Amino acid sequence: MGRQSTLNRTAIGVLTGLTVGSLIWGFSLALRGSQANWGLIGFELVILSSAVFGVLLALGRLAYARGLSLICIAGCVFVSAGLGLVALGLGPGEVLRHPLFLLRLALVGGFTVLAVLATLGSDTEAWKRLMQGGILSVLSVGLIAGGFATKSFWLSGGRFLQMLLLVVSLLLLTALGGAFCVGVHLIIRAFELAKGPSQPTS
Repeated sequence: MGRQSTLNRTAIGVLTGLTVGSLIWGFSLALRGSQANWGLIGFELVILSSAVFGVLLALGRLAYARGLSLICIAGCVFVSAGLGLVALGLGPGEVLRHPLFLLRLALVGGFTVLAVLATLGSDTEAWKRLMQGGILSVLSVGLIAGGFATKSFWLSGGRFLQMLLLVVSLLLLTALGGAFCVGVHLIIRAFELAKGPSQPTS
């Protein structure tokens, strides 16, 4: 158990160190013009403040709320990474393709995985619910995205066929939306069932 805790703290320390290192890149983007981009600087400072909690976790502090702290760090890094580049004047597509955003997205994924591990622990029932919810949510979103990608098919044919396809597509969209909600509920339920090591026991 002690070794597992040490490995988790080491992983948190590595991710936090990479997050702090990415600030050099972020601040360089904010200061490279004739005038400082204060919007980007502000979001970089938010990331810096979240890294403070990462350092505390790596030192063994906040163990009673490790999962919650990690997911908060991930959320701060994700939102600030995106909005900071928007403040720099980039469009949504450019933000999603920017190397700095992709780097921080990988770090967010790492923090999220550690948060899940810290929260669920060895609760097999919670892991089962998480897997079920994750698969159902991903499949639902994938099928909905596939429907929008093939919308030319749903709009083809004569008037009667178009009306029929419209009704079918609305029914499918409703069913897939419901399946997505069920998947999200299963994921939430997994965390409700969890009794991981970071949870206080009564």
